[in-house]
Amino acid sequence: TTLFRSGKFNVYLGENLNSEITWSQHVFAYKCQNKIEADKLVKWLESDLITAEVKKMLDMKKKHTISLEMLRKLPWYE
Repeated sequence: TTLFRSGKFNVYLGENLNSEITWSQHVFAYKCQNKIEADKLVKWLESDLITAEVKKMLDMKKKHTISLEMLRKLPWYE
């Protein structure tokens, strides 16, 4: 919970995920076409800008998890 409230994501980068991995609630996943794309996504999720924006949204909504609607409002850059 503290991680989410501070606007940070736990990021797992895995190759060819299969059913051996068990996911729980409050998890979202992205499929990337290649390692370069995946590295960009991780860099974006862990950036100071995204951390600050997520924290601001969570504080405003008094939530501890981010929704798809909230994710769509995050700024994207390459």
